[in-house]
Amino acid sequence: MIYHVATSISVGHSDGSVSIITTAESGIEKFQEWKEHDFELWTTCFDIHQPQLVYKGSDDCKFSCWDIRDSPSERVFQNPKVHKMGVCFIAKSPTDPNTILTGSFDEYLRVWDLRSISRPVNEASVCLGGGVWRIKHHPFVSGLVLATCMHNGLAIVEIRDEKPEVFEVYDHHHRCQRCERSMSKG
Repeated sequence: MIYHVATSISVGHSDGSVSIITTAESGIEKFQEWKEHDFELWTTCFDIHQPQLVYKGSDDCKFSCWDIRDSPSERVFQNPKVHKMGVCFIAKSPTDPNTILTGSFDEYLRVWDLRSISRPVNEASVCLGGGVWRIKHHPFVSGLVLATCMHNGLAIVEIRDEKPEVFEVYDHHHRCQRCERSMSKG
């Protein structure tokens, strides 16, 4: 079978395995499948700049990258030590091919520099006060992301020079904390 990125998706399974599914004229076909984790695989995604790479995050706290050009796939790196709880989300920067973000149940949004894979990656983080469940890059403003937090609403985070800084937080009562601080001063 010939692999085509534009017609493929990566799917994480509750048993810790991942499948690469591709569409063909005959229908949907499994391109590859492998198991790396003993716990739930919460997130998996292709690298938008290097589509042969697949990133994975699991309830076992591991963040890893695999090259699917080989069969079986070859692990590029794995970091099992930084996340203190399960990795919930992975988001590759649409504008910087060297930056990737991870969200974790440990309440941290992490910014990774993929150029230093000997460690395997450099990492900066910010605590958002709730498990970082989803991350969405702004469609037009580079370095601005929205993070949804399990117990702390939404956070708008600005990332400059690989350092994340909370710009604004909206709690579960839909009140902007930055606005609250401004009103209490005036």
